[in-house]
Amino acid sequence: VGKILGDGENDGRKIIENYIKENWSDNSLYSIIKSGSKGSMINIQQIMSAVGQQSIWGSRIGDDFTNRSLPHFPKFDE
Repeated sequence: VGKILGDGENDGRKIIENYIKENWSDNSLYSIIKSGSKGSMINIQQIMSAVGQQSIWGSRIGDDFTNRSLPHFPKFDE
């Protein structure tokens, strides 16, 4: 599961980065990230596409918050 999520994330990041370089080279957020001042391509990827399933230690986040993965999700949400 972790490898599949990682590969998908890398592929998506490459697509987004190529799009930004071609169309948004003067974008303020991209300039900040490109300069190394703040953030990373992962931040742009999360803004432009979706966060999706998260993998921690090679598996999905567990239900550590009383039957939910994070406190703002409904109980037993899958």
